[in-house]
Amino acid sequence: MKKRIVTLMSVCLLTVAGAQARSFDYEHSHEVSLSYGYMSSSNWIDAMSNFAGGVLGERIDNDKFFGPLAVEYMYRVKPWLGVGAIASYGRLKQEVFRGSATERCREGEASNSYVTLLPAVKFDWLRLKHFGLYSKVGLGATFRKEKVTYDDPQYADRDGSEFHFNWQLSAIGVEAGSPVIRAFTEFGFGEQGIALAGVRVKF
Repeated sequence: MKKRIVTLMSVCLLTVAGAQARSFDYEHSHEVSLSYGYMSSSNWIDAMSNFAGGVLGERIDNDKFFGPLAVEYMYRVKPWLGVGAIASYGRLKQEVFRGSATERCREGEASNSYVTLLPAVKFDWLRLKHFGLYSKVGLGATFRKEKVTYDDPQYADRDGSEFHFNWQLSAIGVEAGSPVIRAFTEFGFGEQGIALAGVRVKF
């Protein structure tokens, strides 16, 4: 009889624990995140463009990066799945030179700005009250605006803009903190960078 009572109590405790776990999973359906990353995919594209420019005799140097700075929203549709979007902004300023690597003269300044929107999904692999592991995938587009300003007024400044496909693949993400506010870091490749960190609010 005692064995049956202990078994029944164990089943009840497991049922309550499972219900509490499910309750926690759905307790915070919304997530808003702010992050700052390093080396976005747009920066890689610019690096390839700079190489092509060097072949043609125009050299770029003294890079100054800002971003990618990103805001992200996710809505949990299942305990392990969130859907939402990522918006990011980045900027790159460079000096333009002409001539060889040893004998060159400055011609002006180039600047690129990137505004990106990526619909995204987040897969939670581990969901604990104060810790989580996840992966994230986003696919979308970037609006890129470029402007080159020459020091010599005899050369006409040039500018242009374009849209191009973009993405974010965060292979591993780690978050830790309270059930409401967490710090996080991600590693992968894309417009948010090969590495990024930030803070996340759940509600």
